[in-house]
Amino acid sequence: MNVASVVVALVAAAVLAACASLRCEQLDVVVDAREERMRLVEERRGVRVDEHGRVRHDRSPVLVPSYWIRSREGAWYEVSETVWRAAEPGRVLSVCR
Repeated sequence: MNVASVVVALVAAAVLAACASLRCEQLDVVVDAREERMRLVEERRGVRVDEHGRVRHDRSPVLVPSYWIRSREGAWYEVSETVWRAAEPGRVLSVCR
């Protein structure tokens, strides 16, 4: 490996680390409530050709869960299922903001 490729690798790593830190700002919140919400999304099931020769996507509606916790201040945060399952009122959790 030459010096230029090492420098490029280090710069790329620094940029990726900076993006990762901007994406998720850790915040400790005291859980007041938790809620599971369902949302309707369309899922692609395949492709077909209709009677006029046009390509059409076969879609079907699917219910997808999302998991939310509310802080004592009243703000809602979407969290992963594992964090949501661990959430209990009065417990401090670390969430991304």
